[in-house]
Amino acid sequence: MNADDSAGEKVRSPEVASSASKEYDLVPIESLHEHEAIDPENLLLRERDILDGGGVVPIVADREHLVILNGHHRFNALKRLGCKRVPVYLVDYFSPSVHLELWPGSPVCRLSKTDVIKMGLGRGVFPPKTTRHTFKFRFSRQKVPLAELM
Repeated sequence: MNADDSAGEKVRSPEVASSASKEYDLVPIESLHEHEAIDPENLLLRERDILDGGGVVPIVADREHLVILNGHHRFNALKRLGCKRVPVYLVDYFSPSVHLELWPGSPVCRLSKTDVIKMGLGRGVFPPKTTRHTFKFRFSRQKVPLAELM
């Protein structure tokens, strides 16, 4: 099921939304915003993966608002491990190169990118596995060593 990307008011100006590029950065952990709840069992698995694998694959977040788009469990695992920084690919969320869908069985019927940003900047979160983001560009899956994030 596809989500509606155009519903609701815009969170930022169109001229900022025109670039589809991605950039990599180490972002202070307290600067990032979650829009979706996590599954406790999956969190423990991600934490174990990070510890056993010696590092973490970067998460993906909206460049303008620092709302996490992909990697909520990795983000929370890093918080539990006491990390101060998170490896992040920052993207232009409102670019056509970033697509928002709903997971099958999602409790939400319709959702826009603006809804995701508002949720991330607000006080609540959507249930786990509500949103699914896909990208028309690829990200490196190379792990960042945990020591660089402390």
